[in-house]
Amino acid sequence: MALKLMMLVSNRYIVSLAISDLIIGIEGIPLFTVYVINGDRWPLGSIACETWLFLDYTLCLVSILTVLLITADRYLSVCHTAKYLKWQSPTKTQVL
Repeated sequence: MALKLMMLVSNRYIVSLAISDLIIGIEGIPLFTVYVINGDRWPLGSIACETWLFLDYTLCLVSILTVLLITADRYLSVCHTAKYLKWQSPTKTQVL
């Protein structure tokens, strides 16, 4: 039971990281390629530029914070197992 709970919690963090990285790849690489091909000039207008930069920076921050949560989760599950099992639940993970 305890191992199953730990796997479920860790998997949610991994899925979150995978989704944010996938979205960065889907929206970031094609638009950056357009930018580079046009000689470092943005051809799509200021609204598209601001939207792209907002998404890019926000999703990169989400990825960084998710890696931080994975690190904290793994540390707590190894070093403080008894407290971790009482505190951590799939519902709390979903909120984070």
